[in-house]
Amino acid sequence: MNPQDFETAGSFPTADIQAQTDGEDLRVNHSYSVVTPDEDKKDYMVTIRASSLKAWKIKLETLTGKSFPWAETLLAIASLGAGSILSALISDVSLTTAKGKFFYIFLPPITTAVVVAYCFVRTISNTNADEVASSVLGDMPKLNSTESNEE
Repeated sequence: MNPQDFETAGSFPTADIQAQTDGEDLRVNHSYSVVTPDEDKKDYMVTIRASSLKAWKIKLETLTGKSFPWAETLLAIASLGAGSILSALISDVSLTTAKGKFFYIFLPPITTAVVVAYCFVRTISNTNADEVASSVLGDMPKLNSTESNEE
């Protein structure tokens, strides 16, 4: 065995072992010193009601709810439409054909409408997230104080 094999091994502080007896029973205590990390020494405890934690959890769960990703679906459709139009341009599809009418007349307004819908859906979902975050932060106590953040 090489000493390098044990470089990652840690050790525990030795225990202060005390044995006490009253003649009939033997009691043994193992005491270890606890080392507090520096970042915990500078920290302090804050009392928070369980009802507040429950309310924050309910608000935050609305952000993590699994719903159909409409924004991503709209973005995929818009990308498909834009790619189709560009492919038709590169392929020199004539406007006089049925394909040309589809790619140059029918598809551009639909693609534009889907892009606009995507922007609205994304803005609404971002606004909802901002409102929930602001609400939770407003309900939380201020640091160094037990007062609410409401001003």
